Amino acid sequence: MQTYISNEDNKLIMDIKLKHFLEKAIPILESNIRLQEKLYKSYCRYDNESINALLPKVYQETKTYYSTPDTYKNLCNNAMHLTSFGLNVRSKSEALIAELLYAHDVNFKYELPLWLKENNDVLIHPDFTIITKSGTVYWEHMGMMSVPEYRDKASKRISLYASNGITIPDKLIVTMDTSDGLINMMTIKVMINSLLI
Repeated sequence: MQTYISNEDNKLIMDIKLKHFLEKAIPILESNIRLQEKLYKSYCRYDNESINALLPKVYQETKTYYSTPDTYKNLCNNAMHLTSFGLNVRSKSEALIAELLYAHDVNFKYELPLWLKENNDVLIHPDFTIITKSGTVYWEHMGMMSVPEYRDKASKRISLYASNGITIPDKLIVTMDTSDGLINMMTIKVMINSLLI
């Protein structure tokens, strides 16, 4: 049975049109999301830094911002933020730090594996490993300190560094977002300038 709707009932007419539009649009959007998720899981960047990371060490460029092919595979799967120079990182804050390190021509590697000793050997991946004239400096950026579990893990990680002789400020830089998720780039710049001295 059909019901006549008068032209005066504009809201009802618009709602019916929208309903029919969404009935067609939603399955297409859902299909596109599934396709993008498949692409995201298997997509790896094709640029100089990415390819350089896959080469044997003897063929690599001397200055690279990736560490090893294993790390690169990890980045392909999990790192979502792309810097202007082609490095994938996990957070916006890490992207900002990487951009400044790169702009200041600081030689660094992202998530380079590092073995430390606790009760047994522990493998961690510092956010940035920086090679300076006076030695290696590790940089950890703590992004979610307002989350209790994250804060506990961050505290344990800093303790792990310290128990292995990697202490603030000579061998370890620790920065963090504010409680509302903001990053102070002036502080980051001061830290980078201290590395260049």
